[in-house]
Amino acid sequence: MTIASPNTTMIEDVDEVTSALITQLALQDITEISGTRKGKRRSDAVKTDEEHAFDLQADYWRMELDLQLAQSLN
Repeated sequence: MTIASPNTTMIEDVDEVTSALITQLALQDITEISGTRKGKRRSDAVKTDEEHAFDLQADYWRMELDLQLAQSLN
């Protein structure tokens, strides 16, 4: 696996099926971890740095899924 640069994806050197699986598992992990944290604090509380980090990672993996879909349409 290579390190991502601004013009490449993190998992570009694996086949499409493996890439999709990695992406889906990463999103599933983030969702499960975030789900266990829900209800532990007030609804109007400011997000922690950790919660922002999970949100950013989830956004990245959703973008990766979108990119995989777009590339599969070519």
